[in-house]
Amino acid sequence: MATYKGVNRTKITSEPIQAIPKGEQYGRLHVAYDEYTAAGALALNDVIELMTLPEGARVHEVILDSSDLGTTGTLDLGWAAGAKGLEAANATGFFSAVDVATAATRVSLVSNGAQNAAGYLKKFAEEVLVQINVSAATTAGGTIRVTVLYTVD
Repeated sequence: MATYKGVNRTKITSEPIQAIPKGEQYGRLHVAYDEYTAAGALALNDVIELMTLPEGARVHEVILDSSDLGTTGTLDLGWAAGAKGLEAANATGFFSAVDVATAATRVSLVSNGAQNAAGYLKKFAEEVLVQINVSAATTAGGTIRVTVLYTVD
């Protein structure tokens, strides 16, 4: 039987001891929340700008929930490119084609098995804008809520 050490465990048990990066041990969990209420249907390729995540944010969970937006409609959730050019845009970095044509849609990176998403445990090199991209038009309005849990310090 072998014993292995994680990256951060190795840092604190080697000589010389190395510092563990901010937000990776004893980090404070931050919550960013935003919502948008559409008065009517959303068109294909509409963009809804939401919160910004600061430089150094490591994403642990993202939750998107929506009221029934009609008989059709899908949304992508990701981020816009950073202003410094360190982060490329990724329209589906958190979720791709979330079906919002049903009542009480709720998706989560962790509970919906989306841990393979590019944004799961991603550490952003610069501030980014979280945004929704409409990937299939809706037939009604309603409310969309997004919550992002992240550490940065």
